[in-house]
Amino acid sequence: VSGFTFLTEETQALQQDDFANPGQLWADRGAALFNQGETPCSSCHEAQDFSQTAAQYPQWDADHGRLINLEGQINQCRTTQQDQPALAYESDDLLALTTFVATQARGAAMNVSLTPEMEPAYQRGRDYFFTRRGQLNLACSQCHDDQWGMQLRGDTISQGHGNGFPAYRLQW
Repeated sequence: VSGFTFLTEETQALQQDDFANPGQLWADRGAALFNQGETPCSSCHEAQDFSQTAAQYPQWDADHGRLINLEGQINQCRTTQQDQPALAYESDDLLALTTFVATQARGAAMNVSLTPEMEPAYQRGRDYFFTRRGQLNLACSQCHDDQWGMQLRGDTISQGHGNGFPAYRLQW
């Protein structure tokens, strides 16, 4: 079930209202960055439809032999196509560009293909999800598989799918 369905009605309404949603400020900044510079992103992606893009990451990057997320793809485009330095992870500019692209995938179903090359990373993530750890000896699965839909303080426990585009962290 999409992470969006577990949000309160108020938060869903906020996320759906482009004028009230503070995250849209990041999307707007990303749109401006997308069109700035000597070789802007728009010079290659002017007519590209991003309505599914964010929902298809992570992907296997065959050229570098590794798994890549959307932020990594943006940085890879910057370094290989634009002759620009990579942006620091969690930097304002990278967050803005990522938000701009992810906002266009609002409502898209997650569509990540698990290729044979991605299998080891998938298994590590699966193992992490099911491994008990910490002072309380809990695994992610104990809440997000066994208790989803129940309340934990004032929040409804989701199935752990952060795919309610655009989803923004308050500290951004």
